[in-house]
Amino acid sequence: MVSIEIRPLDYAKSFEQLTEKEKMYSYYLNKACWAGIPISLFQISYESPALFVIFQSFFSSFEDSNKIEEEILKNKDISQNDYDLFILYVVNFYSYYGNYYSFGHSKVMPRLSIDKFELILKQSSKYESFSEIWNIIKNLIYKPSMLLPKTSSKYTSEDIVGTYYLNGITLDEIKKIDNILIKKNISLVNTRLQKIDENEYEILIGSIEEKEEKLTVEDENISITLKYGDFKDYLIKMNSFLEKAKLYASNDTEKKMIDLYIEHFLTGDIEKHKESQRIWIKDISPVVEFNLGWIETYIDTEGVRSYYEGIVALQNKDSSVKYKILVDNVDYFISQLPWDKIFEKDKFITPDFTALDIVGFPTTSLFVGINLPNYLDIHDTDGFKNLSLLNAYGSFDENYLKKIISEKDVELEQKIGARVSMFKTALHELLGHGTGKLFKIDKDGKYNFDIDNTINPLTNEKIKSFYLPEETYESKFSTFCRALEEGRADYTALYLVFDKKAQKIFGFNEDEYEDVIYIMWLIHFIGGIIGIGYYENQKWENPYSQERFIFTNYIFQNQEFGKEILTFNVDDINGSFKIVINKQNLIKYGKNIAGKILMTIHIAKCIGDVKSAEKFVEQYQHVDEYLLYLYEMTPISNRIKKEMHIDLIMEEIDGKQIIKMNEYPSTPIGFIKSVVDRFKCDYNEITFKQWTKYYNPFKNSK
Repeated sequence: MVSIEIRPLDYAKSFEQLTEKEKMYSYYLNKACWAGIPISLFQISYESPALFVIFQSFFSSFEDSNKIEEEILKNKDISQNDYDLFILYVVNFYSYYGNYYSFGHSKVMPRLSIDKFELILKQSSKYESFSEIWNIIKNLIYKPSMLLPKTSSKYTSEDIVGTYYLNGITLDEIKKIDNILIKKNISLVNTRLQKIDENEYEILIGSIEEKEEKLTVEDENISITLKYGDFKDYLIKMNSFLEKAKLYASNDTEKKMIDLYIEHFLTGDIEKHKESQRIWIKDISPVVEFNLGWIETYIDTEGVRSYYEGIVALQNKDSSVKYKILVDNVDYFISQLPWDKIFEKDKFITPDFTALDIVGFPTTSLFVGINLPNYLDIHDTDGFKNLSLLNAYGSFDENYLKKIISEKDVELEQKIGARVSMFKTALHELLGHGTGKLFKIDKDGKYNFDIDNTINPLTNEKIKSFYLPEETYESKFSTFCRALEEGRADYTALYLVFDKKAQKIFGFNEDEYEDVIYIMWLIHFIGGIIGIGYYENQKWENPYSQERFIFTNYIFQNQEFGKEILTFNVDDINGSFKIVINKQNLIKYGKNIAGKILMTIHIAKCIGDVKSAEKFVEQYQHVDEYLLYLYEMTPISNRIKKEMHIDLIMEEIDGKQIIKMNEYPSTPIGFIKSVVDRFKCDYNEITFKQWTKYYNPFKNSK
């Protein structure tokens, strides 16, 4: 039986250092961020909002959450195993705010029968209030599917499962309409696309204001209407909390930033959000950090529409020092990368890089590091921020590790693994995502590079490819853009880990130098092998696993005799294996090998060379029989770890409003109760209203 380990995201020490004003600011920002997360339900699947309504109703119907198990098991037709599997499903759903895993994007499938699932729901006194919804979606939640097509440069309209695209719209139609919008400088970030009839479409735009605008297009046979007001009720709540948070802002920069967020959510104007990000970058090392909106594009098949997320976090002052030193030395580290400076921004704008403890991070994926904003034009001209989220770091299961690496390696990983992971994330975010220049031509025909004299170091020929005015990295590299970019950031870390100055900044001493390199590479190799589970039918379901495997496979395939870095000790009789790294060879040859991989994908991204990037990915992304054989011997962990957010609550004591941390038991039911309590009031009514508003379009689509 799978056990669930609940780990609270503790931020008590950072919270205690806040002033009362800063606590109030944190409280209202946290409320604002969480108010928007139900939007992601509608971006995941048709059935996700309905499941949210069902689970909120179900668990709120029990007066004492500590007695839910006892009450349900009074029915003798429900076994302990049935109950445990039901709770496992709910915990997974609330973790991802939808019924698809964030890592791999496969559907979260219930492990108990549909009849048992329904029988458990019937134990609620509110069952009749949600029985109709359940009957509509129950078969859907048991139907296996992928949120995204298997990672490839080619897919069909049959692969579209997510709900950015409504009412059976085809892939050709999506591309045609998106091209029209892009040419008219209409942002796709906070939109959904709905087919009304043949050649008739609506662009649903997230905003409080409700209005419709008919778009003038060259093809008179196509009708496109911009329809504002999508997710209106959630955005009203968000803006209400933002208005209150503004009263406790510590400076005019934060007030201006909040005003721009409010205007963006009111009007749906992405330019207002972009301006808020420019102001956000200037809010250097705030005690209370936050960001929210339509941010990441991971779950859109086209990679252009974003999903909602928000974050509120508190500065960890002690740990932030090393990140500042890393930033102060950024020019040095950029100079150590294996390409000429012409492949870097004309001016690297020194970013803010802060160590933080999460208060709230409403998202489908809990990251340990963030590099924002994602608008590349702002990245290039205004800069960016890096956030390292310290309390999000977990740890490997020691017993699991013992099955795939040596006892000695397990001991070393347990000793320095967490510190190495933080170090890797810092290099990944600042010098991975933060570096590189996109070679472009603008609408006036002007290049941002010397097209006559710039040489591609991989071919020793003049640059032949670049980005057209309407092209972005995401649109040009399509469905493998995430694997390429996450790989570029990870491989930067695996390259720069050899730099003694970088290691020293993060507190590693000279005696640990080789061990730090060893463990960082070992962790990546482990990810490369166990990630094969996300490879099916010669396609990858997850970009992180894909890039880790590509690196692992490249190293494994390109080793010279006597210079091997990665090998495997295989026990065919007992069906097991151990990952083995030749430490001496790693230290001697590893940096040069990592540099070659890094150079290949960095140059491809800079010049928009899709063909060479795709050739590289195709060459190393496929799992051969030997590595698949190893994966099939990989042990399955029976322990699932979930992080539980600790909300802030307001209490009145002696006539004074006090903000406190609201902690719940570190149990599956405690986790569920924390989510149910977070969305009391009218969230269920709002979610049901939004769900039924697009009932038919959802029902008719995949």
